[in-house]
Amino acid sequence: MQLSVGNWLNDASKTQPDFVRELCAEWLEKSPVPATRFICQKALRTVGEGGMR
Repeated sequence: MQLSVGNWLNDASKTQPDFVRELCAEWLEKSPVPATRFICQKALRTVGEGGMR
């Protein structure tokens, strides 16, 4: 499930990179757990992580 969400967001980031960056930043702030970090790493792999590693 986490991989599916990350992949979907990665696809979305190709046309809406700012949306995905902002969403991941919000998710990581509200839920700083390994699962969220995994999703965001997958989501941001195309557009770059913007400092989130």
